[in-house]
Amino acid sequence: MDQTMQDLFAAIAQLPETAHADEAKPDAGHPGCVAMRRPGCPQLLGDILPLVLARLGVHVVQSPTSGEQDPT
Repeated sequence: MDQTMQDLFAAIAQLPETAHADEAKPDAGHPGCVAMRRPGCPQLLGDILPLVLARLGVHVVQSPTSGEQDPT
């Protein structure tokens, strides 16, 4: 994960700051792509993040309800 983050920051550093906003926008070159879920199309982070975390072996942690004490 550390190497991936280093690679991402290195890629960001190569872009001029004026390009950051444009790069953050969804890719308009694939109309309807996300809705159709075709391979190779951009996907919403919220849709893929649970899959990525599961693949990394991250387990769900249940937070206590507001006002509850943590039993540990």
